[in-house]
Amino acid sequence: MRTTQRDQDGLTTFSASVADAASGSGLATGGIPYTFTRTGTGTYLFNFDARLIATVGVASTAGTSFIAMVNAVGAGALTITTWSGAGTNANAPFRFTVTAIDKRM
Repeated sequence: MRTTQRDQDGLTTFSASVADAASGSGLATGGIPYTFTRTGTGTYLFNFDARLIATVGVASTAGTSFIAMVNAVGAGALTITTWSGAGTNANAPFRFTVTAIDKRM
């Protein structure tokens, strides 16, 4: 049986839907476990395997009156911020997709 292939350049992409909560954990696509903590209104810090170096991320909100953005990426972590339509930080559920350099192998 073959395992999931990685890109030739060692990149992997994973995503997850996240309910608004003060903290939590989950399993992103590809079996990537993560934890998160809301560090302030509308600001969420995500942690995952440090051998995954996030290089780019996209986030979107479940509601049309909110905005979400990945605003910091790095080794095993990323920060996502959500805003209301009025431009103020607001807690909201969202979905993220991240492409990372995969150093696990």
